[in-house]
Amino acid sequence: MYKRFSITTAAIILGWLKLAAAQPDEASTAAARAFMAQGRSLRASKDLRAALDSFRSADAIMHVPTTALEVAKTQVALGWLIEAKKTVQDLLATESQDDEPPQFTQARFAASSLNAELSRRIPRVQIKVLGLAPRMSSTVWADGNLVDPDEYARHNFNPGKHTIVARAGAVEAKQFVEIEEGQVKDVVLDLGMDTPDVSTPMRVEAPPPSTPKMVYVLGATAGVSLAAAGVTYYMERQKEQELKTVCSPRCTPDNIQQAKSLLLVSNISLAVGGVSAAAALVWYLADKPSGPPPRSTGSNIEVRPLGGGAFVGWSGTF
Repeated sequence: MYKRFSITTAAIILGWLKLAAAQPDEASTAAARAFMAQGRSLRASKDLRAALDSFRSADAIMHVPTTALEVAKTQVALGWLIEAKKTVQDLLATESQDDEPPQFTQARFAASSLNAELSRRIPRVQIKVLGLAPRMSSTVWADGNLVDPDEYARHNFNPGKHTIVARAGAVEAKQFVEIEEGQVKDVVLDLGMDTPDVSTPMRVEAPPPSTPKMVYVLGATAGVSLAAAGVTYYMERQKEQELKTVCSPRCTPDNIQQAKSLLLVSNISLAVGGVSAAAALVWYLADKPSGPPPRSTGSNIEVRPLGGGAFVGWSGTF
């Protein structure tokens, strides 16, 4: 029983507080009337921003349809159609009272008519984002405010000039648009991320020539053999001069055996080098690599018999 009494009492107190809050005292009401008069005077003199501040001050005190309607009408005069529509929708969302003054009822009807008028006058933009790279997401900003993707197909703007930007990563597409009342405009923002760059043709590099490995092996063998032939030939000539000084003309077979051995090694190396060089050339020509033909260096390598009985002779130009 006590619990029911407490709940009933609390409800009565809350209702009284709500009624008290809804009914400002005489001083507040007088201040609101002064703000309303000041707002009408400023609006008549085309000082719309100051007039809007006065009407908002009055509405903050009274919270009634008449003050809210003046706020909305001043917002319309400023070109703030979207803000005005929100003001009248908030006004229409409040419940009417059975005993409210006729002025409040008239203000509600005027707000309803203004709401329908604003629905026709507010321009909108249909935003399309193109050129987005696969697996990339984008964001759209209108006058610095992020636009919900659900509103891309129909985003409301106030009449006038606006900046619309689409961004994906470091790429940005921007458009400046000017919209009139009641206009529906398409804005396409092309990020260009899915378009290949055709300004600079791609160079197709030719595959590097592939010389058979065996050509390098044979060439190396030829080089080493020819070098050995030259060294041993030089050593044989030095030995020959030494024998002429020491024992010629009575040199024994043992004395000249070392010179003969050097000459034999020189001839064998010369033969191996010549055969290897010839084989490398034949192999190269038989399996010529793709690509432009090698330029002639103009260098001549001659393989000729060495003194003392060389038996291989060959010459070639590379």
